[in-house]
Amino acid sequence: MKLRSTCIALSALLATSCAGLLEPAAAVVSGEKITVDEVQAAVDDFEASQEFQRLAQQGDAPAIVRDFEQSYITTLIRRAVLSPKADELGVEVSSEEVNDQLEQIKGEFRSESEFQEAL
Repeated sequence: MKLRSTCIALSALLATSCAGLLEPAAAVVSGEKITVDEVQAAVDDFEASQEFQRLAQQGDAPAIVRDFEQSYITTLIRRAVLSPKADELGVEVSSEEVNDQLEQIKGEFRSESEFQEAL
């Protein structure tokens, strides 16, 4: 009876632990998965955006989605690689530094609307 209870508990533990392993990965960085579901959720949000609608009217919608998907995955991979390294090195960026950089980038555009369109 004890052995059976132990086997049942072990099976439940393994099933719970392996559930994450069975989820499809778009990429794996340092043992951490970027899941297909995570990427698909971002793609779904993008496809629902006005920007996608505008771009789709100008060109090949499936190609636009593929480009977005690849760019999004690349961004997540960079973040997964760089964030731990930045933490290790004690790199911190303040909100003020981010805002200053945004203002500098905005200054490269002729107007706020041109900047918003580029975003």
